[in-house]
Amino acid sequence: MKIYFIQLFTLMFMLGAFCSCSRNLNVQTVSPVGRAEVISVNVNDSHKSIDLMPLADSLRYVALETNENILVSNVLKVVVYHNRLYIHDSSRKIMVFSMEGKFLFEIDNLGLGPGEYSSLQDFCVSDGRINLLDLNGRKLLRYNASDGSYVSTIPLRPYFYNLFPTDKHHYLVDIDLYQPNGGMGVLLLDSAMEIQERLLQYDEYPLFGNGVNVFSALKDSAYSIFSQIEYTTYHFTLPNKLTKRYKFDFNKGVSTLKFKGKGTTDLSEDEADNLISPIYYKESEHLVLLQFLHKMKPYSILYTKQGEKSVSTYSTLKCEANSYLVFYTTDTPNLLASRVIPQQLELLKNTQEKDIPLEVKQSKLYDMALKWELDDNPIIQLIYLKTHT
Repeated sequence: MKIYFIQLFTLMFMLGAFCSCSRNLNVQTVSPVGRAEVISVNVNDSHKSIDLMPLADSLRYVALETNENILVSNVLKVVVYHNRLYIHDSSRKIMVFSMEGKFLFEIDNLGLGPGEYSSLQDFCVSDGRINLLDLNGRKLLRYNASDGSYVSTIPLRPYFYNLFPTDKHHYLVDIDLYQPNGGMGVLLLDSAMEIQERLLQYDEYPLFGNGVNVFSALKDSAYSIFSQIEYTTYHFTLPNKLTKRYKFDFNKGVSTLKFKGKGTTDLSEDEADNLISPIYYKESEHLVLLQFLHKMKPYSILYTKQGEKSVSTYSTLKCEANSYLVFYTTDTPNLLASRVIPQQLELLKNTQEKDIPLEVKQSKLYDMALKWELDDNPIIQLIYLKTHT
């Protein structure tokens, strides 16, 4: 049996895009230094679960305000910026809430006119601006982070998939390079979206496309870049130092395939059955977390940097209310964000009071669960990771 994976957007306007951006892509490539530390992963040894609480400094729960004019659909990304929650949901808008869950404003400008976008691939908040990436329209729109008012639009030549702010003047992007044979790359851009450095360049594409969180902020102006082509993590320090840091080495038989830019890839039945698909990557000062799907089951790799180094593959991650955590993309350093699972809230509401531990009844989450209804907006769980040993 053969399975065909079709690459989207590769041939769309390729010649025009390649010609228009070739001058900008003619930038010196930063050569990585160092040898990556190998993280061995055995997906067969995964019948374990772990509580993330010992790795967290604190938890915070935010029950998002609900009314007929404020409906949050499937959350894709959460950013905490200046004591506000900026949320990208699947209805292609940005909704902004206070840290108490009060709705403040939204950006919902779908269209083709000035200040409008035709798609919402990604967004970030930096230097007082909401930067919204319109993949189909190949442009970046900027809005005021305080009230959502439109500021400006910057045309983009390549297709950008992930947009991550470093400082006030630079961004990391994951893009389609539009080379003659296709391929992906990671670039450093300035605030005008002009290319400053080429950090990674491949003539291949990740098998499962884009949208996976690949950037993390560390300390001292350092940033983590996860390559879906190599399953390798690089550390980048401004202005141009790139160091190999971690290499994920999966057990024999597990496939981490990629493909050339010719549109299709043929897989045998065994290869298809053993594929892994990354769904989340996050690095903080003290841990590395990679989540992926294998045989339609979720797994998590958790590598702790502090004290005795260890790596394990887990079938579940726990943190108070959630028996399994699926994290939202977030640019905020040392933060994991997820939704409190509705079934867990219902369980808290329906449990006999005498059977609920005192510490649970005294928690803010329990009080929220009593008030929460199935058609309410979600309760967001924010896990602030330790920044000290």
